[in-house]
Amino acid sequence: VMIIGVTLLVIPIYFPMWGGMFCGPKEGVTEVDYYLADFTEEEKEAGVASSVLKFAKEAASERAAVNRPEELSEKEKSPV
Repeated sequence: VMIIGVTLLVIPIYFPMWGGMFCGPKEGVTEVDYYLADFTEEEKEAGVASSVLKFAKEAASERAAVNRPEELSEKEKSPV
């Protein structure tokens, strides 16, 4: 009974990038959107979120090659 009760508490959890138990992710949401949602525009402009932005870009580069954003895939193809 406890397993069912705890599972029912998890059902409403939803992550925009990954989705939830019964629905998929939102289209077009990236790591940058997800991780920078905690910061205000003023904090972003002041550079408070720069380390989080760096982490988000690194997280996007860790995806499988077929799931990476366009700009990251193109950087890997160019020899520069």
